[in-house]
Amino acid sequence: MEMENENKEPGIIFLVPDSNSTMAIKYINSDHHISGIETPLFANIELNDDCVYADLFKIPTAEITTTTTENINLTCNSTRSVDVNIDVFSNDPAKLTLLAPFSYEKRKLILNNGPCQPQKIDMPNKRFPVHNSRSFQCSWYMKTMPDGSTTRREWLSYSCSKDKIFCIYCILIGNEKSMVWTSTGFSSWNKASERIVMHETSSNHIEVCLKIKLEDTCLPLLPSMLKARNEFVATNRMIVEAIIEIILYLARHSLAFRGHRESWSDNLRGNFKDLVCLLGKYHPILATYIVGHQEKNKNKYDFISWRRQNQILESLASYTRVVVLKQIKTAKFISLTIDGTFDNSRKEQLAFVIRYLIEDSGEINERLINLKECNNTSSEQLFNIFEKICNENSLNWKDYLVGQSYDGASNMRGAYNGLQAIIRRSNTAAIFVWCYAHRLNLVLIDAVSSSVNAVDMFGIIETVHDFINSSKKRVALFELHQEKCYGNKQRKRRFKRVQTTRWWSHDLALNTDTFDALCDTLKELQKSECVSDRKGAHQAKCLKENLICDKFLLTAFIYKQLFEIVTPLSKMLQTVDIDLIEVIAVVDDKTRELKNARSDVHFLKLQEKVNLFKMSTSMDIEDFKPLPLNRSKRVPKRSAEETQDEVITDPLQNFKIQTFFVAYDTAIVQIKERFSEIAKGIYKDLSLFSRRRLEEISKNNDLLPKDAFDVFSDVYSKFIQKDVLKREYLQFSKSYFNFEQVKLLPLQLHKSKIEIDDDLSSSLTDEASESETEDSFENNDNKQVKEVPKLHKNGCSLSIVLKVLLISGLSSTFPMLTTALKIAVTLPVASTTPERTFSKLNIVKNKLRSTMAEGRLESLMILSCESDIKIETDQIINDFARKSIIVLIFQIIVFSLFKNNIQLNSTKLYCSFKKKITISSSFTIFSLIVLLN
Repeated sequence: MEMENENKEPGIIFLVPDSNSTMAIKYINSDHHISGIETPLFANIELNDDCVYADLFKIPTAEITTTTTENINLTCNSTRSVDVNIDVFSNDPAKLTLLAPFSYEKRKLILNNGPCQPQKIDMPNKRFPVHNSRSFQCSWYMKTMPDGSTTRREWLSYSCSKDKIFCIYCILIGNEKSMVWTSTGFSSWNKASERIVMHETSSNHIEVCLKIKLEDTCLPLLPSMLKARNEFVATNRMIVEAIIEIILYLARHSLAFRGHRESWSDNLRGNFKDLVCLLGKYHPILATYIVGHQEKNKNKYDFISWRRQNQILESLASYTRVVVLKQIKTAKFISLTIDGTFDNSRKEQLAFVIRYLIEDSGEINERLINLKECNNTSSEQLFNIFEKICNENSLNWKDYLVGQSYDGASNMRGAYNGLQAIIRRSNTAAIFVWCYAHRLNLVLIDAVSSSVNAVDMFGIIETVHDFINSSKKRVALFELHQEKCYGNKQRKRRFKRVQTTRWWSHDLALNTDTFDALCDTLKELQKSECVSDRKGAHQAKCLKENLICDKFLLTAFIYKQLFEIVTPLSKMLQTVDIDLIEVIAVVDDKTRELKNARSDVHFLKLQEKVNLFKMSTSMDIEDFKPLPLNRSKRVPKRSAEETQDEVITDPLQNFKIQTFFVAYDTAIVQIKERFSEIAKGIYKDLSLFSRRRLEEISKNNDLLPKDAFDVFSDVYSKFIQKDVLKREYLQFSKSYFNFEQVKLLPLQLHKSKIEIDDDLSSSLTDEASESETEDSFENNDNKQVKEVPKLHKNGCSLSIVLKVLLISGLSSTFPMLTTALKIAVTLPVASTTPERTFSKLNIVKNKLRSTMAEGRLESLMILSCESDIKIETDQIINDFARKSIIVLIFQIIVFSLFKNNIQLNSTKLYCSFKKKITISSSFTIFSLIVLLN
């Protein structure tokens, strides 16, 4: 595992007060953290800009205003000037207190203007004011040094307006506890000499002087540093942007990042490093970084270590989750789907999926928001995890959770102690929907086990799969015979395995279409293995005999036809945007199709298909074994029986009764039993939103049942008022089809070729009357109305009705109806999204990646499953930069000082930071902290 170089030199951090006198953390330089990609500190700065420091510290350039009439232009040795409205004595210290707080620009202007030290000749009457025979003396401007020389006191400033002296250094920095030298001023002239010396030798005044001098010494060097820093930051951001794209590519394609060996001297270094090197060939800046990274200690920043990968993955996953949560909070109503599975490290992983409506487009989304490890799958533990996730993501499930869907496990769907029951104790509106896709799978399991012939047929298929795939020689022989039989007409296929836990494995096993190649393979194996493997040869002979018989073929065609009816229903139940009304309509249709297929006519057609299949094979029809004759048994007549049971001697009739009818009867009965609740309770209220009901009610309002929406309004009483909903429903039904015709596109924009030819011929003959023309327009209009709905008339999806409502702008006109439809489309139908998540899980956390940490796994799963969410790279880079170790430690120190009410003076801040990190440039750090504290 690639580790970071922990001996790299740390960087420089200092505090900067912002314009609102709050605290902001800025980064000057860093050698082992990642602040080198930060931009707020160094963005948009020019060397010749007089306001460079204002931009640097995010403090706007001051426009100083006072109650005066004269403008004085103050220049600061730069190309820019600042117009400041102050008094004639622009440096009068008494007026400076009105300008607080003092930014660097203000201090620079005031200090460049110098202290206010007027002479007697500058004063009115050519002298200073006299009080009690005392007055200010100009000699106090000067200070006598021990060697007898004199120097000017640059801090001492005389206020002509107040006849007092002030310390402008203490005014600007504000570090003097006494108010005499900063606010009120000093005017005790009899003690002036003594007090001036006391002040200029005090520790506070000396510290302020040091800060002023450090400001003049250090900060003028920053512009050139900032220019180089800006270029450095821009380079680092381009490098990180390229690395983010590589990580995003690998994560969305569920590919491994690391390799067995990742040294730069290895030919293969894993997908991540190899992609970095590949992209570096076309990215000069990244190529330069790679070369510097290969030469140790040349690069100060490591952006490609495993820790940086985890940080970027965390930032990407957090951004994706934030986007989803914003959509969820906008939608308000949500549904929950939870499922669990074992991963390759034998850990239980729980997938939390949220279903919600995007109001702008009217689309339904199901998003993975979390993947958590769970050692205990009891209902109480699952509820605790669910509640914790909702709190972390600020999901108001007690008010807006309107539905929940799980599989048939007792810890999930238990009526008293299951997870759904525990959730409903806190939120009765969160109705439970047992996954319809799981129900349909149980229906098919019962159907394929309904008769002896069905069990034998699928058992033979499973045995053939095991027999062929148990030897590489047999697999190669099977592929060879496929090439001989079909050539290039179809690609080579593998025999599918029948599994009870895998959806539609029975259907896939019957659609292999390699019957001839399989029979030829078994025939050759029977001959070739009779000496070396007598058991295998005998097994091949038995399997071939079982395949070329009418019983096997008839049974296979029965279930192939049954799967052709039910498979579309299964695929529809696995879609995201399906709703309960659509389920009701499709289940009804499929039940009718099954009933129609269970007839003597369809059985005769099935026989014809079998006969045509036998004729299309390479074998003779005489080779197929017919149905066995049933031995007639004489059943003794029992007491009270008036007639004896009729013995069925015809094998075909017996097969039809014992296998054909039983298969369809089992499927029909099981669908009615397992889908029986769709005709009860809230489902009846939801059925009123179908197109058929809307059309009936629009013609006659009296057809609306008196108890319409009773159950729905009771369950969702927090949002729905029954009387208002019924009134809006009646009004909406009258105009729905008008809006549907206008707002929804027809299924076919252009006429068929026959209609075009007819129109062309009629236009050439000019024999059509006006009445015929009007009739043709009416017919075309009627055709267009019938083509509008994308689904059949009875079960028009709720989402289509809601889209018409939203697109037409009727949500404000019918607010209660809109809310009801939003809740209805949000109700879950199946828990198939977690199943698809687990399919991704097997790819992401395979046997070679079984030691992956939970945080990394969750990030990779979110990026892989929600790959359609657009990522803003700049936000990812900024979030990645905030994950610096230096930044975190410094924030902890500042927070602890604030928490303990410790004053953030320069010495304490420097000492606290120095205890945590070894700082090479200690003087620079200390000077900056002192300067900007």
